[in-house]
Amino acid sequence: KLATIGQLTAEISHEINNPTAIIMSRADYLMMEADDNEYLKKYSEDFDAIYSQTEKISAITKNVLKYSRKLPQKFTKVDLKESIKSALTILKLKIQKKGISVSEKYSENTYVLGNSIQLEQVVINILHNAVDAMDVGGKIDIKIVEGNNNLVLGLSDNGHGMDAETKEKIFAPFFTTKPENVGTGLGMFIIERICKNHKAKITFESELGVGTTFKIHFNKFEETA
Repeated sequence: KLATIGQLTAEISHEINNPTAIIMSRADYLMMEADDNEYLKKYSEDFDAIYSQTEKISAITKNVLKYSRKLPQKFTKVDLKESIKSALTILKLKIQKKGISVSEKYSENTYVLGNSIQLEQVVINILHNAVDAMDVGGKIDIKIVEGNNNLVLGLSDNGHGMDAETKEKIFAPFFTTKPENVGTGLGMFIIERICKNHKAKITFESELGVGTTFKIHFNKFEETA
């Protein structure tokens, strides 16, 4: 079943690449036109957002295709803090709509060896679930703590928490507690796969009525001579 879905995902990713390329080219054209057109100039930020987010979709689909072909991932020096900031920007409206407060605390060093698109995807998925699990006026705490050989990313919420069954099956493919046609049940499965790809360890603690905390232990980026 997973093999079939993997093949289907690769085919869908290939088909998505064509319309995303068209959207990017049109957005790029509008951005250039806005430089000399006063009416369009006020939409410059919107055109830029459309282009940048479509560019991310393109990068994700290309990564899916690379995965399906079992090609090696290219890892580079990534500022984990910037991946978090980008994820928060994408989820800004969703967070504001629920009146959720976000606190951030980062160590001096926030660099890891990894893939920025995948790491941003991890943060987005965890934060998205956190927002869904909270009532209006909730709180999210984000931390990066530096150890001797690693960086630990902590993402905490004071949401509904998980019951025993959810905690047991959280990383299982197609398992979801969300309503039908809302959740695919693949978000946490993908997160675990990305963490394994980065040789990162992911753990969590959760209590009903108290909230959930995820911790991801990354190897620090080491400069080579």
